[in-house]
Amino acid sequence: MTNASRSVDEIDRQIIHALQIAPRITWTALGEIVGRSPAATAQRWERLEAQGLAWLIAYESLGTRAAMAFATVTVDMTQRESTIEALCAHESVMALSEGARASQMHVTITADRLETLVGSVLDAVALIPGVQDVHARFVARLLAEGASWRLDALDAQQRKLAEHSAIRSAPGTWRESAGPTFDDDKKALADALIREPRANIAHLSDVVGRHEATVRRQLTALLQSGAVTVRCEMSYEVSGWPIEQSWFLRVPGGGINALTAAAREYRGLRLVAMTIGDANIVITALSRTLEESAAFEARLVDSSIGVTVTESVLHLRTWKRMHRNMGKDGRSVWSGPGEVLRPVPGSSGSTR
Repeated sequence: MTNASRSVDEIDRQIIHALQIAPRITWTALGEIVGRSPAATAQRWERLEAQGLAWLIAYESLGTRAAMAFATVTVDMTQRESTIEALCAHESVMALSEGARASQMHVTITADRLETLVGSVLDAVALIPGVQDVHARFVARLLAEGASWRLDALDAQQRKLAEHSAIRSAPGTWRESAGPTFDDDKKALADALIREPRANIAHLSDVVGRHEATVRRQLTALLQSGAVTVRCEMSYEVSGWPIEQSWFLRVPGGGINALTAAAREYRGLRLVAMTIGDANIVITALSRTLEESAAFEARLVDSSIGVTVTESVLHLRTWKRMHRNMGKDGRSVWSGPGEVLRPVPGSSGSTR
């Protein structure tokens, strides 16, 4: 067992699980769930966050941040380290990991629209020193994503209490957005929430210069519509689900629903996306063992006639996840790209 593993006990796991369900729950309500005072609960969370073991993020959905691609980036091995650093520093790179081939990086890239992604971002990535080739698969639609992933640390009564708080504050569950759903006023509120995912209504009201009742109504609309998602992330190394793998699949049109249903039954599911390219479905999942990951792959292939795996990627080391740089020990090391994505000191405990 690693030192990182010893730094997360059962109460910590319960706090993380509750924040996965209700990321904007008050410390008072969260303390009641885990049997600790609000102050002690907040202190535990601050330690987890400071150690890079767990953190909160807020982000616009694919429906609003309209373009995404999964790219395989081939790098010059003589410049590998500096190229990884440059890729991680790029503001459009959401995630970056390496698999079995040391010369290939697996990169998730986003942009405000497809034209920008193709005509600007991918070109810029291709010109980074050390990048030799970029093979992109474009996302047409997200069918499931990581905000719905859960630990199994709370009992049924604790989950019920957390779910009740989620209804009142903000659900920690991704909802597929129908597309851009907010005007400039709501965009300003969305940016404020992305900076401080747990900021209370009074603080958000001060930031955007609007009445608290207006902010509360607009915030509820943003979260319930799926335009903005708030979620709790944690280090895979201490989650009990340390293995991350992605599958690129070719699925006949009639089998996509069956495949998606089979994938959603798996507790470790992180992502299902429809893509354009040699694979039309991409799935990412966590597992506790390699054997469990192999069994999940077999379940996907057996879900419908004609399903084939065109590529399988075992993510051996993750350098960036959801715009956060990750250290070699799997912990978050913050070095975000822009003001909209940069946490404000002290923001993690601002919801009362």
